[in-house]
Amino acid sequence: MQDKINEQEIELQHLKVDLERAHAAKKVLEQRVATAHATGGMAENTIEKPKGSPGDPDFSLINVMELQDDKLSYLAIQRTIRDLCHAARLDWNRTYHEQPTRDLCNLFNVAKKEHPYLARFRNNWATGELVKQYLQNRRKHMKKLQQLMAVGDDLTEGATGGTPGPSETQINPDLLGLQGGSEA
Repeated sequence: MQDKINEQEIELQHLKVDLERAHAAKKVLEQRVATAHATGGMAENTIEKPKGSPGDPDFSLINVMELQDDKLSYLAIQRTIRDLCHAARLDWNRTYHEQPTRDLCNLFNVAKKEHPYLARFRNNWATGELVKQYLQNRRKHMKKLQQLMAVGDDLTEGATGGTPGPSETQINPDLLGLQGGSEA
């Protein structure tokens, strides 16, 4: 009877050691999963945000995104970001930092689903740069259109009858989204 108890105690000790090893292995795996989840599942391929920003002489977004040899992918990502800015109804009159955080987070998540490549960039910095670039370009474009409209108004006020001549094109301000501030 004592032998049987001794065997069971030894087996219990072995099981305790196995359980401790299993707990340690589980902890290591949980840490790996947490790291992979935080970095989009690509811990070894994570691209940190480089110094500089678009517009700097030695900074090229396509190059720092490592897509210089795949321009079609870069352009597809740009198109998706533009479409997502419209879908999120971001206000192009506001800067990137003035946009609602929730809208930007949703945009980042959808962009990563559409283009898994974007998960490589820590804290969505590349997507953020593309959004900044789009909003800035949109503001510049709308400012130029407003200036053209102002020049057009000056020209039509001086013309007889106030209607555009045969070589002039009438611009409908409603199509430009100038009244509402943001576009649909």
